[in-house]
Amino acid sequence: MTIPETPIKEWDELEPHYQELTSRPLNGRTAYQFLLDWSDRCEANVALEADHSDLANEFSRVTGNNLAEYNGEKLTIPQIQEKLRDPDRSVREGVWRAWQQAKLNIAPALDELFLKMLGLRNERLVWSAAAQAQERTST
Repeated sequence: MTIPETPIKEWDELEPHYQELTSRPLNGRTAYQFLLDWSDRCEANVALEADHSDLANEFSRVTGNNLAEYNGEKLTIPQIQEKLRDPDRSVREGVWRAWQQAKLNIAPALDELFLKMLGLRNERLVWSAAAQAQERTST
């Protein structure tokens, strides 16, 4: 993959953001947010973030519209959760099995969406790394 030229801002524009980022404590819990915040300085990431947001919305739509069929009735997740509290074990087991089957039915679509989202995240990191490398060589 070739990386197109990334527009680099002037240091005067980047320095306040850089100072704020470098003053943060960096650990396992904060590292991901640090990378996201730093990569926001790369203008190429704006389109990637929009695409990622669209995919996340589609992921939510697919999971939110998922229904489990139990005894000829299509159940939403709140209805499933209610039936899982039924005192009758056979009802709980039947509803649980129906719910798992419903999840298996949408798994291929979710896998495809997740892989697309992962690809965009990786591309975003590549753009960020390229922008940082250009900044280091231009100073």
